[in-house]
Amino acid sequence: MNFAPFETIQKFVFRKRNLDHIYFEPVSNVLTIKNGKVSIPEMNIESSAINLSLNGTYAFGPGTDIGIVVPLRNPQKVAERKAKGLKPKKNKGIVLYLRARDDKNGDVKIVWDPLHKGPDGDKEDK
Repeated sequence: MNFAPFETIQKFVFRKRNLDHIYFEPVSNVLTIKNGKVSIPEMNIESSAINLSLNGTYAFGPGTDIGIVVPLRNPQKVAERKAKGLKPKKNKGIVLYLRARDDKNGDVKIVWDPLHKGPDGDKEDK
């Protein structure tokens, strides 16, 4: 509630979404931890402001590679479609494909993934 960075963002994008009070649907998944790496099967995160899907590996050392898919349509409109008995439009319209990966310094950076390779795609040098 009233998270200042979201309030700042709302001045530029997501003007019709209530970023002053964001709520999340329950999130659940089964994560596997082995050799300092957390394997994340596909997981959907739904909120009143934005929905996203992610999967990949989070590493406590080097090796983080997480694919993130963010449809930019308004979740309130998705809820309205469900209320009318219609199926939500999945990955239609503008969709951002992002990747969270280690850089050469070991810091995790989020970058655009224009070829939709995600963590299962080409493992090029970072």
